[in-house]
Amino acid sequence: MLLQLLPYSPFEAPRTERLIVLEQHIRRKSYGEYRLADYVAWLTEAGMKLPTRRTLHADLSSYAAFCDDIQYGEQKKSLFLLPSASRDAVGWLMGQAWLTSPLKPNLSSACLRCLLMAQQLNQEVRIFYRRLQQPNKAWKPEGMSVKVLRIIAGTDGGYMQVQQKKQPERININLLRMDDVEFTGISDNTYPPEPDDPDKQLIIQDDDDQLLDRLNAQYTGFQRVDKHHIQLTVPDSQALMMNDLLYAHIRRTHDSKKQRECPEQYKIETTSVQWRDKKVGN
Repeated sequence: MLLQLLPYSPFEAPRTERLIVLEQHIRRKSYGEYRLADYVAWLTEAGMKLPTRRTLHADLSSYAAFCDDIQYGEQKKSLFLLPSASRDAVGWLMGQAWLTSPLKPNLSSACLRCLLMAQQLNQEVRIFYRRLQQPNKAWKPEGMSVKVLRIIAGTDGGYMQVQQKKQPERININLLRMDDVEFTGISDNTYPPEPDDPDKQLIIQDDDDQLLDRLNAQYTGFQRVDKHHIQLTVPDSQALMMNDLLYAHIRRTHDSKKQRECPEQYKIETTSVQWRDKKVGN
Protein backbone atom coordinates (compact mmCIF):
# COMPACT_ATOMS: atom_id res chain seq x y z
CA MET A 1 0.00 0.00 0.00
CA LEU A 2 2.72 2.49 1.00
CA LEU A 3 6.14 2.28 -0.64
CA GLN A 4 7.95 2.21 2.71
CA LEU A 5 5.87 -0.79 3.82
CA LEU A 6 6.77 -2.94 0.81
CA PRO A 7 9.46 -5.64 1.16
CA TYR A 8 10.95 -4.29 -2.07
CA SER A 9 10.20 -1.31 -4.29
CA PRO A 10 8.95 -1.62 -7.89
CA PHE A 11 11.11 1.41 -8.79
CA GLU A 12 14.84 2.08 -8.91
CA ALA A 13 16.33 3.54 -5.71
CA PRO A 14 16.48 7.28 -6.65
CA ARG A 15 12.85 7.29 -7.83
CA THR A 16 11.74 5.36 -4.75
CA GLU A 17 13.37 7.95 -2.48
CA ARG A 18 11.60 10.79 -4.29
CA LEU A 19 8.23 9.03 -4.30
CA ILE A 20 8.44 8.33 -0.56
CA VAL A 21 8.72 12.11 -0.09
CA LEU A 22 5.66 12.51 -2.34
CA GLU A 23 3.72 9.92 -0.33
CA GLN A 24 4.50 11.57 2.98
CA HIS A 25 2.83 14.76 1.74
CA ILE A 26 -0.14 13.67 -0.35
CA ARG A 27 -1.15 10.91 2.07
CA ARG A 28 -1.95 13.42 4.84
CA LYS A 29 -5.57 13.34 3.72
CA SER A 30 -7.73 11.01 1.65
CA TYR A 31 -8.62 13.61 -0.97
CA GLY A 32 -6.89 16.47 -2.77
CA GLU A 33 -5.27 17.88 -5.89
CA TYR A 34 -1.54 18.54 -6.33
CA ARG A 35 0.64 20.09 -9.02
CA LEU A 36 4.15 19.40 -10.22
CA ALA A 37 5.26 22.59 -8.45
CA ASP A 38 4.13 21.08 -5.13
CA TYR A 39 6.27 18.01 -5.79
CA VAL A 40 9.30 20.18 -6.62
CA ALA A 41 8.82 22.18 -3.40
CA TRP A 42 8.64 19.01 -1.27
CA LEU A 43 11.78 17.53 -2.81
CA THR A 44 13.62 20.83 -2.32
CA GLU A 45 12.50 21.00 1.30
CA ALA A 46 13.79 17.44 1.81
CA GLY A 47 17.20 18.48 0.46
CA MET A 48 17.00 16.13 -2.51
CA LYS A 49 18.69 16.76 -5.85
CA LEU A 50 16.13 17.67 -8.49
CA PRO A 51 16.13 15.63 -11.72
CA THR A 52 14.88 16.96 -15.05
CA ARG A 53 11.29 18.11 -15.44
CA ARG A 54 10.67 15.11 -17.70
CA THR A 55 11.87 12.76 -14.95
CA LEU A 56 9.60 14.46 -12.42
CA HIS A 57 6.61 13.94 -14.71
CA ALA A 58 7.66 10.30 -15.09
CA ASP A 59 7.77 10.02 -11.29
CA LEU A 60 4.15 11.12 -10.99
CA SER A 61 3.04 8.92 -13.88
CA SER A 62 4.79 5.90 -12.35
CA TYR A 63 3.20 6.53 -8.95
CA ALA A 64 -0.24 6.89 -10.56
CA ALA A 65 0.26 3.53 -12.27
CA PHE A 66 1.31 1.98 -8.95
CA CYS A 67 -1.73 3.30 -7.00
CA ASP A 68 -5.38 2.73 -7.86
CA ASP A 69 -6.44 5.99 -6.18
CA ILE A 70 -4.28 8.39 -8.24
CA GLN A 71 -5.24 10.10 -11.50
CA TYR A 72 -2.50 11.87 -13.46
CA GLY A 73 -1.69 12.55 -17.09
CA GLU A 74 -3.92 12.57 -20.18
CA GLN A 75 -3.42 16.33 -20.63
CA LYS A 76 -4.19 16.94 -16.94
CA LYS A 77 -1.66 19.12 -15.16
CA SER A 78 -2.61 17.97 -11.67
CA LEU A 79 -2.43 14.79 -9.62
CA PHE A 80 -5.82 13.90 -8.11
CA LEU A 81 -6.67 11.54 -5.27
CA LEU A 82 -9.71 9.35 -5.98
CA PRO A 83 -11.41 8.48 -2.65
CA SER A 84 -13.77 6.00 -4.34
CA ALA A 85 -10.98 3.71 -5.61
CA SER A 86 -10.99 0.42 -3.70
CA ARG A 87 -8.91 -2.21 -5.53
CA ASP A 88 -5.69 -1.79 -3.55
CA ALA A 89 -7.43 -1.58 -0.17
CA VAL A 90 -9.54 -4.68 -0.78
CA GLY A 91 -6.61 -6.73 -2.08
CA TRP A 92 -4.27 -5.60 0.70
CA LEU A 93 -6.65 -5.93 3.66
CA MET A 94 -8.91 -8.79 2.63
CA GLY A 95 -7.13 -10.71 -0.12
CA GLN A 96 -7.20 -10.90 -3.89
CA ALA A 97 -10.21 -13.24 -3.97
CA TRP A 98 -12.44 -10.44 -2.66
CA LEU A 99 -11.73 -8.34 -5.77
CA THR A 100 -14.08 -10.57 -7.80
CA SER A 101 -16.52 -11.29 -4.97
CA PRO A 102 -20.20 -10.50 -5.65
CA LEU A 103 -20.15 -8.47 -2.42
CA LYS A 104 -17.54 -6.06 -3.83
CA PRO A 105 -16.44 -4.39 -0.55
CA ASN A 106 -16.38 -0.60 -0.80
CA LEU A 107 -13.09 0.11 0.97
CA SER A 108 -11.29 3.37 0.20
CA SER A 109 -7.64 2.92 -0.76
CA ALA A 110 -7.03 6.64 -0.16
CA CYS A 111 -8.44 6.43 3.38
CA LEU A 112 -6.40 3.32 4.17
CA ARG A 113 -3.17 4.87 2.87
CA CYS A 114 -3.78 7.98 4.98
CA LEU A 115 -4.32 5.85 8.10
CA LEU A 116 -1.19 3.81 7.44
CA MET A 117 0.86 6.96 6.89
CA ALA A 118 -0.44 8.40 10.17
CA GLN A 119 0.66 5.23 11.93
CA GLN A 120 4.11 5.44 10.31
CA LEU A 121 4.59 9.13 11.19
CA ASN A 122 2.96 8.93 14.65
CA GLN A 123 0.36 11.52 13.73
CA GLU A 124 -3.20 12.02 14.95
CA VAL A 125 -5.91 11.87 12.27
CA ARG A 126 -9.48 13.05 12.09
CA ILE A 127 -11.72 10.40 10.64
CA PHE A 128 -15.23 10.87 9.33
CA TYR A 129 -16.99 7.67 10.25
CA ARG A 130 -20.53 6.33 10.07
CA ARG A 131 -21.35 4.45 13.25
CA LEU A 132 -24.00 1.75 13.04
CA GLN A 133 -27.29 3.44 12.20
CA GLN A 134 -29.82 4.07 14.95
CA PRO A 135 -33.57 3.66 14.23
CA ASN A 136 -35.22 6.75 12.73
CA LYS A 137 -31.94 8.68 12.63
CA ALA A 138 -30.01 9.96 9.63
CA TRP A 139 -26.95 7.91 8.80
CA LYS A 140 -24.33 10.66 8.63
CA PRO A 141 -20.57 10.52 9.17
CA GLU A 142 -19.29 12.06 12.37
CA GLY A 143 -15.80 13.35 12.89
CA MET A 144 -13.49 12.14 15.64
CA SER A 145 -9.78 12.56 16.22
CA VAL A 146 -7.88 9.32 16.85
CA LYS A 147 -4.53 7.63 17.09
CA VAL A 148 -4.14 4.68 14.70
CA LEU A 149 -3.08 1.54 16.57
CA ARG A 150 -3.15 -1.47 14.24
CA ILE A 151 -4.93 -3.49 11.57
CA ILE A 152 -7.06 -6.35 12.90
CA ALA A 153 -8.65 -9.37 11.25
CA GLY A 154 -12.22 -9.33 9.97
CA THR A 155 -14.22 -11.13 7.31
CA ASP A 156 -16.88 -8.64 6.22
CA GLY A 157 -14.64 -5.58 5.80
CA GLY A 158 -11.28 -4.06 6.61
CA TYR A 159 -10.80 -3.26 10.29
CA MET A 160 -8.41 -0.98 12.13
CA GLN A 161 -8.07 -0.37 15.84
CA VAL A 162 -7.89 3.26 16.97
CA GLN A 163 -7.80 5.17 20.24
CA GLN A 164 -9.28 8.52 21.27
CA LYS A 165 -7.43 10.88 23.59
CA LYS A 166 -10.15 11.51 26.20
CA GLN A 167 -11.70 8.04 25.95
CA PRO A 168 -8.61 5.87 25.51
CA GLU A 169 -10.34 2.49 25.20
CA ARG A 170 -9.73 0.84 21.86
CA ILE A 171 -12.27 1.23 19.05
CA ASN A 172 -12.51 -1.30 16.21
CA ILE A 173 -13.61 0.61 13.11
CA ASN A 174 -14.84 -0.94 9.88
CA LEU A 175 -13.36 0.97 6.94
CA LEU A 176 -16.49 0.20 4.91
CA ARG A 177 -18.12 3.00 6.90
CA MET A 178 -15.26 5.48 6.50
CA ASP A 179 -15.84 8.64 4.44
CA ASP A 180 -12.67 10.74 4.77
CA VAL A 181 -9.43 10.92 6.76
CA GLU A 182 -7.09 13.84 7.32
CA PHE A 183 -4.09 14.65 9.52
CA THR A 184 -4.77 17.12 12.33
CA GLY A 185 -1.15 18.27 12.54
CA ILE A 186 -0.83 16.93 16.11
CA SER A 187 1.58 14.18 17.12
CA ASP A 188 -0.04 11.10 18.64
CA ASN A 189 2.68 11.22 21.31
CA THR A 190 0.26 13.49 23.19
CA TYR A 191 -2.05 10.50 23.72
CA PRO A 192 -2.12 8.56 26.99
CA PRO A 193 -0.48 5.13 26.98
CA GLU A 194 -2.46 2.41 25.28
CA PRO A 195 -4.66 0.76 27.94
CA ASP A 196 -4.02 -2.78 29.10
CA ASP A 197 -5.40 -5.47 26.83
CA PRO A 198 -5.60 -8.59 29.00
CA ASP A 199 -5.49 -11.97 27.31
CA LYS A 200 -8.59 -14.12 27.06
CA GLN A 201 -8.69 -17.86 26.55
CA LEU A 202 -11.10 -19.09 23.89
CA ILE A 203 -11.94 -22.70 24.73
CA ILE A 204 -13.59 -24.92 22.11
CA GLN A 205 -15.10 -28.17 23.37
CA ASP A 206 -16.49 -30.85 21.07
CA ASP A 207 -16.92 -34.63 21.14
CA ASP A 208 -15.84 -34.71 17.48
CA ASP A 209 -12.06 -34.95 17.87
CA GLN A 210 -11.67 -34.77 14.07
CA LEU A 211 -13.16 -31.26 14.10
CA LEU A 212 -10.71 -30.21 16.81
CA ASP A 213 -7.79 -31.84 14.97
CA ARG A 214 -8.72 -29.94 11.83
CA LEU A 215 -9.02 -26.58 13.61
CA ASN A 216 -5.73 -27.21 15.38
CA ALA A 217 -4.03 -28.01 12.05
CA GLN A 218 -5.55 -25.10 10.12
CA TYR A 219 -4.94 -22.36 12.70
CA THR A 220 -1.51 -22.27 14.30
CA GLY A 221 -2.69 -20.19 17.27
CA PHE A 222 -4.60 -23.09 18.83
CA GLN A 223 -3.19 -25.34 21.54
CA ARG A 224 -4.51 -28.81 22.30
CA VAL A 225 -5.71 -29.17 25.90
CA ASP A 226 -7.03 -32.74 25.76
CA LYS A 227 -9.05 -34.96 23.43
CA HIS A 228 -12.15 -32.77 23.55
CA HIS A 229 -10.72 -29.28 24.12
CA ILE A 230 -8.51 -26.81 22.25
CA GLN A 231 -7.77 -23.25 23.28
CA LEU A 232 -6.66 -19.98 21.73
CA THR A 233 -5.17 -16.92 23.45
CA VAL A 234 -6.70 -13.65 22.19
CA PRO A 235 -6.36 -10.00 23.30
CA ASP A 236 -9.58 -8.94 25.01
CA SER A 237 -10.15 -6.09 22.51
CA GLN A 238 -10.28 -8.62 19.66
CA ALA A 239 -12.26 -11.33 21.45
CA LEU A 240 -15.67 -10.51 19.96
CA MET A 241 -14.43 -10.41 16.38
CA MET A 242 -12.35 -13.57 16.82
CA ASN A 243 -15.40 -15.33 18.25
CA ASP A 244 -17.46 -14.32 15.21
CA LEU A 245 -14.74 -15.49 12.81
CA LEU A 246 -14.47 -18.91 14.39
CA TYR A 247 -18.20 -19.38 14.83
CA ALA A 248 -18.77 -18.67 11.13
CA HIS A 249 -16.01 -21.11 10.17
CA ILE A 250 -17.31 -23.90 12.41
CA ARG A 251 -20.90 -23.37 11.31
CA ARG A 252 -19.90 -23.56 7.66
CA THR A 253 -17.67 -26.63 7.92
CA HIS A 254 -18.85 -28.68 10.89
CA ASP A 255 -21.42 -30.73 9.02
CA SER A 256 -21.62 -29.84 5.33
CA LYS A 257 -24.35 -32.43 4.63
CA LYS A 258 -26.73 -30.94 7.18
CA GLN A 259 -25.92 -27.49 5.94
CA ARG A 260 -26.84 -28.42 2.38
CA GLU A 261 -30.11 -30.07 3.45
CA CYS A 262 -31.43 -27.34 5.74
CA PRO A 263 -29.13 -24.29 5.86
CA GLU A 264 -31.86 -22.06 7.29
CA GLN A 265 -32.22 -24.29 10.35
CA TYR A 266 -28.69 -25.56 10.76
CA LYS A 267 -27.16 -24.94 14.18
CA ILE A 268 -24.12 -26.27 15.97
CA GLU A 269 -25.39 -28.27 18.91
CA THR A 270 -22.34 -30.26 19.98
CA THR A 271 -19.70 -27.55 19.88
CA SER A 272 -19.23 -25.45 23.00
CA VAL A 273 -17.29 -22.18 22.81
CA GLN A 274 -16.31 -20.57 26.12
CA TRP A 275 -14.23 -17.59 27.17
CA ARG A 276 -12.24 -17.11 30.34
CA ASP A 277 -9.56 -14.75 31.60
CA LYS A 278 -6.06 -16.03 31.05
CA LYS A 279 -4.31 -16.36 34.38
CA VAL A 280 -0.73 -15.22 34.67
CA GLY A 281 1.62 -18.17 34.26
CA ASN A 282 -0.89 -20.35 32.36
